[in-house]
Amino acid sequence: MTDRIPRPRKAAPQSNTPNPQAGAGKPTVTPPGVTALIAALGDDGVRRLGRQRRTPGAAGALADLVWSTACEADYLHAHLYRHADHLRDWLDALTTHPPAKGILPPLGHVADQYAARLVQQMSQLTLVLKIYQATLGTPGS
Repeated sequence: MTDRIPRPRKAAPQSNTPNPQAGAGKPTVTPPGVTALIAALGDDGVRRLGRQRRTPGAAGALADLVWSTACEADYLHAHLYRHADHLRDWLDALTTHPPAKGILPPLGHVADQYAARLVQQMSQLTLVLKIYQATLGTPGS
């Protein structure tokens, strides 16, 4: 039988003064979905995409599909990033003598699922962007 891992306890309340080192280790991460849209279409192309999303018909539906695919990729990326933060906090909170096994398998499996889903979503975004560019003749096609 394996030893149960104790749940990390919440830290004691801290003062409201800002800690200058609080965000020093965290890099600013840009979401990959909208970044891919800007890279493929440019700023004007993204504005055009936003206008086309509001138009009825096939062009509007395709533009909405491109936008929603990018937003879903951003959502998955943020979720994976939060999960990685949680995993790092979890490992930092372990005692000096953690149990020999049973630490990472459940947490690592979830991270693998999110990473695989993000890769799948970015691949889908690439395909949808190619179709959008070929159909509407946007720059970068």
